[in-house]
Amino acid sequence: MKLSVIVPACQVEAYLPACLEALLDQDMGDYEIICVDDGSTDRTGEIARDYARRRPQVAVICQPNGGLSAARNAGLRAASGEYVYFMDADDVLARGVLGPLCRLAAEEGLDQLLFDYARFEDGAAPPLSAGVDPGRLRRYRDPLEMRRDPAVPAWRTAWNYLIRRAVLEEYGLRFPVGALFEDAEFNFWLDRCAGRCGYLDQKLYGYRRRADSIVATFMDDSRFPGYIQGRLGLAESHLGRLRAFRAGRAPRLRVPVTEAELETRLIDEVQGILNRLLAKGDRALLERTLEELRDRGLYPYPLRWRRLVRREDLTKRAVDAASFLYPAAWYLRLWVRLRTRRT
Repeated sequence: MKLSVIVPACQVEAYLPACLEALLDQDMGDYEIICVDDGSTDRTGEIARDYARRRPQVAVICQPNGGLSAARNAGLRAASGEYVYFMDADDVLARGVLGPLCRLAAEEGLDQLLFDYARFEDGAAPPLSAGVDPGRLRRYRDPLEMRRDPAVPAWRTAWNYLIRRAVLEEYGLRFPVGALFEDAEFNFWLDRCAGRCGYLDQKLYGYRRRADSIVATFMDDSRFPGYIQGRLGLAESHLGRLRAFRAGRAPRLRVPVTEAELETRLIDEVQGILNRLLAKGDRALLERTLEELRDRGLYPYPLRWRRLVRREDLTKRAVDAASFLYPAAWYLRLWVRLRTRRT
């Protein structure tokens, strides 16, 4: 049994050595580490190639900068393992856990094995669990059943689970290129393609909180327009899938998706774009984006009562309620006056 670890890396010369050292200190027989240098201009690529020269487990792919999704997809094309694991190059993994995780997934016949993570501040040590305890494994028929279990945290990323590569290949699952927070889209479809899965209540991954990370800076003036364009592209893809479904071309999935689910994802995406624009406070950008939404057939969108009765936490329900009437022009203009500044 072979594992493919895919590490997208861009401008992470200060963090990549710790990431690779953690991956090389694993109780794992047959595995490959595919480091994708995504157009770095610092020493990231040089560091990765140096490891590849010294350690046979490490291979390097160099490509022009295309973003996190493009780098992960490049790694997937090169992967040969039965299971695939994604890891971000600025984070760390508990030592000696990949082998036990892979063996546990194989013994249990899992398509997906999810585990917990710990946040830690840059410069601090992550509070990670020591080793893998199979006795803490929770088993489920599929990821959708796992999501309904209140004992399983609601979060999902790209780097806190192992996935059987055959599932990704059978259904053609890839990360959406050009959009930030791409793992939410990827995981929506993965939930409907994977079968038997498990959750391990152990913090095995260390998520580093950096002041200059994408999560911390995507609202900055230099990045925000690109972020909006990526979300517009994703919304357009939602619309394309919805139209295809209505034309009788439903996506091939293990668990079928419904028209209501596809429509709700489209509405949520467009409302999310508008919420971010209002939070940013750039009225000119909001007006340009609203016009672009109209040109792409994404606005106005239908009002659906089911969005207000979803089982969400209080914050999400409040956001749903506040944004429910966004398709009404007078209501959106009211929010523009209340929440934006003139630019």
